[in-house]
Amino acid sequence: MAGAVERVSAARDFRKAGDSATTTLKRLLHSLFRRHRVPTDEEYAPTIHARGRRSVLGPLAIYIFLPALGLAAYLVLIWHMRRIGVVSPPTLAYFILFFTLGGWCQVLLTAWFWEWSGMASLGTFYLIFIAPFLTALMAWRLRFRRAASTFHTCAFLLCGLYSCLIAAGLPVAIYLRYIRG
Repeated sequence: MAGAVERVSAARDFRKAGDSATTTLKRLLHSLFRRHRVPTDEEYAPTIHARGRRSVLGPLAIYIFLPALGLAAYLVLIWHMRRIGVVSPPTLAYFILFFTLGGWCQVLLTAWFWEWSGMASLGTFYLIFIAPFLTALMAWRLRFRRAASTFHTCAFLLCGLYSCLIAAGLPVAIYLRYIRG
């Protein structure tokens, strides 16, 4: 307890000339939760500048380029179905599939190459708890039209497969994580 009191009292004189508020806050938090000395501005500077370009390109690729690429692929698929004359193309089913599978790509890329956020948590909530019901509904709607074309068959199979994988995978994941340890 005495160490914590010393760190709090030492934290009061953090504000040095030329320090930004962010640096001061970092130094304060660093001293409260670490047991070694407080880094100076010069020690923080390399980490701030090293993330400069990467901190812009990561979210730009994940949150702008990936959805734009998915939307372009979806529009090309719709154009192709209309060009070859598919009767009553399953555009809504493919939209939900592209949205859902693109969401998985975004969540995985966020987890691997960026920082987890509240938006990633909301996306994961949609992918696990809402998307299986939407894809099951689309599979139910396509059950009698799946013989109309190959596109209908693929949409029916992908929607049904996604619902089954989540329905079977979620209990297995919970078992492996919490019960088996």
